[in-house]
Amino acid sequence: MRIYSSMLAACLAFVAAAEEARSPNVVYILCDDLGYGEVGYNGQEMIQTPELDALAAKGMRFTAHYCGSSVCAPSRGSLMTGKHPGHGYIRANSPGYPNGQTPIPPESETLGKLMQRAGYKTACIGKWGLGGEKPDGTLNYGFPTKQGFDYFFGYADQRRAHNYYPQFLWRNHEKVPLGGNVYSHDLMTEEALKFVAENKDAPFFLYLAYTIPHTKYQVPELGQYAKMDWPEKFKKHAAMTSRMDRDVGRLMSLLDELTLAENTLVIFNSDNGAHGEQGSETFFNTSGELRGIKRSMYEGGVRSPMFAYWPGTIMAGTVSDHLSAFWDMLPTFSELTGEPVRGDTDGISMLPTLLGNTTRQKQHDYLYWELYERVPNQAVRMGKWKGVVVDRREGQRIELYDLSADEGEQVDVADRFPEVVERIRTAMNEAHVPSPLWDKSFPGRMFNVDAARRASGVVDAGQASSKIPAGWQWVSREGAVAHSSLSSEWGVPHNHTLLTTMEGKQSFHTDAEKTPWVIIDLKQEQPVVGFEILNRPDGHAGRTRNLHVWLSSDRENWRQVFKTENPETRWLVELQQPVMARFVKIGLVNSEPGYFHLKGVKVFAK
Repeated sequence: MRIYSSMLAACLAFVAAAEEARSPNVVYILCDDLGYGEVGYNGQEMIQTPELDALAAKGMRFTAHYCGSSVCAPSRGSLMTGKHPGHGYIRANSPGYPNGQTPIPPESETLGKLMQRAGYKTACIGKWGLGGEKPDGTLNYGFPTKQGFDYFFGYADQRRAHNYYPQFLWRNHEKVPLGGNVYSHDLMTEEALKFVAENKDAPFFLYLAYTIPHTKYQVPELGQYAKMDWPEKFKKHAAMTSRMDRDVGRLMSLLDELTLAENTLVIFNSDNGAHGEQGSETFFNTSGELRGIKRSMYEGGVRSPMFAYWPGTIMAGTVSDHLSAFWDMLPTFSELTGEPVRGDTDGISMLPTLLGNTTRQKQHDYLYWELYERVPNQAVRMGKWKGVVVDRREGQRIELYDLSADEGEQVDVADRFPEVVERIRTAMNEAHVPSPLWDKSFPGRMFNVDAARRASGVVDAGQASSKIPAGWQWVSREGAVAHSSLSSEWGVPHNHTLLTTMEGKQSFHTDAEKTPWVIIDLKQEQPVVGFEILNRPDGHAGRTRNLHVWLSSDRENWRQVFKTENPETRWLVELQQPVMARFVKIGLVNSEPGYFHLKGVKVFAK
């Protein structure tokens, strides 16, 4: 007890001394889709990250720190609000908001608000994704300046954040026009450097949310990778990541130049596992020895490449296996600044670990995740054990892995340890609180849209049902297809022509356009009674929304028959009455220039 008390006193004395001198600055750098094995300090050999490797070597590297989720928005929501996904407000990328993701509630406690109350100048620079612009052009309550940040520069809506040459970025409440010809990452770096320089004399909190290396692959130059005998897309991927590495180095150099380094806690992290949209996870082995990627509840989807750097305070060259997660940041910053958290948190302060006081470090009983995306899934990390439910729709069958012996989660030992499985099941049921925003029933909002709403003679999204009615005939199987454009930037399979199959072997992906479309020619007039449309199946923020469907007999005079703003996984629509038509046009309206991607379409007649 004396040892514990003396260590507690030492830690409190440290915080008190820091406050008396000056509260430490905090820089939290969050990358987008950077895999656990995508950095040199975790074994990456093809992509060069010398600045990050040096910082990790001079700081504390974490081998058991976890993201808030395996996709962007819920992970960032967990980071900001200090809650795991079973208690969080945001549990997937979006249930469908026309101009952005689900906003976090106005009453939310956030890192920004806590740091503001503690007397910090706060800035969010980069990708926010937790609230933005309403359809009428006003800002909703999730906008970063309404959630504790004095200054914001970047993407409010994460759907737009996947184009590195945007039409605009936000600076506080104003749109900064860019014309699609300025590399956004470079602007973020310059804004971050400027913020630090302007606030060098006051404690500051910089949340630098880079968008690299999220697709799509765009970079001003390939640099050292130009002569590599690699596919072009992988050269771009590596060049993007190395560019981000370089700019983290520039930020650290500025802290040194301003003599701020020894009074600044720097945390580097990624929002979720590596993406797999281009095959880079295999080419670069971006998950290292871990199983899974983004959207997966296996280790490769949720374990993060975190390190913390604070010269003179964090012991250089240390490695921690402390079990921790994004939701621990809120109480950590609370203990660091002395500002209490307002409201509940699932987190535990990591400050003792950061300061080397591991005997004082409290431990989690378990970490919990759930996700409403392609399939509803769950996971629990409990000590050395990891339990995964791959698809809640098929029941709560739990896979069990002993991470101490099987870090790659290759051997399911659930049958050998039924008592551990039951402990994990109990934790899952305890941690999950039903969410009225997502689906009270959990498992998921899959393939099931009911209601009968009609507007202006057009079948609205609510008219969609679940089962294909008896007597419907699939008449588009042999139809010819035309597109407003096809993109080759993303590679196979996105530039394949849509052939109306439902197996996912054919799909399409347009270039970025204001009103992209696809037209299916049925070859002759048919009494069209309905259609089935499959959206991009992975729950990605780029899924189709603001979707309209028109019918025509001559390809000149079009009649609108369906509209929806929501990015459902599947739309199955029965028209009020048969419509004679030869051409079916499906497209987006009222959208910024963006990509249009569907998995499949079936048109039915009677």
